[in-house]
Order: sequence, then C-alpha cells, then structure tokens
Amino acid sequence: MFLKVFNKVNNLSFKIRSLYYKILFRLPLTNRLRVYGKLVVKSPGKIKMGNNVAINDFVYLQADGEIEIGNNVVISAFAKIISTGLDTTNWNNEYQLIKDHKTNKVFINNGCWIGSGAIILPGVNINGENVIVAAGAVVTRDINESSCILAGIPAKVIKIL
Repeated sequence: MFLKVFNKVNNLSFKIRSLYYKILFRLPLTNRLRVYGKLVVKSPGKIKMGNNVAINDFVYLQADGEIEIGNNVVISAFAKIISTGLDTTNWNNEYQLIKDHKTNKVFINNGCWIGSGAIILPGVNINGENVIVAAGAVVTRDINESSCILAGIPAKVIKIL
C-alpha cells in the first residue's frame, strides 16, 4: 500500500515540476518537456527549447548568452550548458586584472543526447542531428557532423554512427 501511495506522489511531483519549468521557459503547455529532478537555471527567459526534451537531475543551464535546444534532446544528470565565460583576449602578462565576461549563444540540434557530467562551453553550436556527447566530455568547438559520438577533453568525434 505504501509503495502505491509513494509512486502516485512521486508521479504527481514529476508532473508539477515539469509544468513549473514549462512556465519558466515560456513553453506551450502542449510541449512534452520532462524534468526528472532539481535543476540550476540562470536567465531562464533566454532559453529556447523544442518539443520532447528530457532533463535529468542536477543539470546546470547558464543562459546569459542564450541557449537554444532542439526537439527530442536528452540532457543527462550533472551536465552543464554554459553560455558565459571569461574573455582572455585582452589579458596582459603584467596585469591580468582586466577580466571581461563574454556571452555567446549555445545551440543544440535535434535528437542530441548530452551525457552525464558533460560540459558545453559558450559559443558552441552542435549543428549536427543525433549527436551523442559522452559522459564527462567537454565540448569546446562547433560540431557539424550528424549521427556521431563525441568524447574527451576537448571533445572530438570518436565514432560515426
């Protein structure tokens, strides 16, 4: 009996959480966003999201420079998508005190799967569809290939599917 009640409460909290994020991201209520745990979201108004996106526990979305996510994307636990970082182009060797932030949009195309603990850095565009970013990978440059697996630091294509 207890397990039945627990499952019903858990299912209800999942639905409420997903509805909350639909409203936060200004998505239509018909959008099939699924949020499976706590998230950290900075600048939610700058996040554009397609339909049928699943986001797992403890994902960090830092969208000061905008984040656009396509349809049918899965973002696994502890992944980070960051659209702001330090601009080091004006640093000099004597006085490294000039630390300007830069914001660059991040784009993730349809059908991608961002693995657990993966990091996508500012300005990265995953233009290919059905790209898998392996757990722990750090994506530092644009990816134009479709149906491939990225792994490593920095991430590179290790397999074409």
